[in-house]
Amino acid sequence: MSDQPAKRPMIAPPPGLIPQHPDLESGTHKVARRQVSTERAAEIPAFFPGPVGIVAAPETGEIVATTPAGWTIVLPDGRRIPILGGAAVIGRNPTTPAQWPDATLIPVIDPEKSVSKTHAAFELDGEALWLHDLNSTNGVVLNGTDGDVVVHAGQRETVPDGTSVLLGNYSVRLQRQ
Repeated sequence: MSDQPAKRPMIAPPPGLIPQHPDLESGTHKVARRQVSTERAAEIPAFFPGPVGIVAAPETGEIVATTPAGWTIVLPDGRRIPILGGAAVIGRNPTTPAQWPDATLIPVIDPEKSVSKTHAAFELDGEALWLHDLNSTNGVVLNGTDGDVVVHAGQRETVPDGTSVLLGNYSVRLQRQ
């Protein structure tokens, strides 16, 4: 008998499972057998919750990482929160509604406390963005170019690009990407 321990077989992960490190000499990141320029990869936010698309730039044919089309909530403090799919729930201390178990939760600081703990939901349905009042205390109002639209609990209203939304006295802006 040998004094050396028995060798265990190596188990290799499937290709693409382990992220590749940047190749510092060529300035690229390897992503699933495709090259993404380091400059473009840096544009993808670290918190990016959705899948990153890999496409060829039409001008150069270079493979670049892109974010899918969606909507952005612009908060009064300048933070920009992407809505990339499903729903986003906003409030002072939002909880996940049963109807959107995978919703992104967006807590906001409202010194006036006019925003309910779980105030409203933004639902992305195809390319349309819908707004729902989640039985808030101080209501939800769309401030559009055609005038104000009150969103009542149990109803949903479509959100035009560039619209401001009042959650109580707290205003956010919605932009299409």
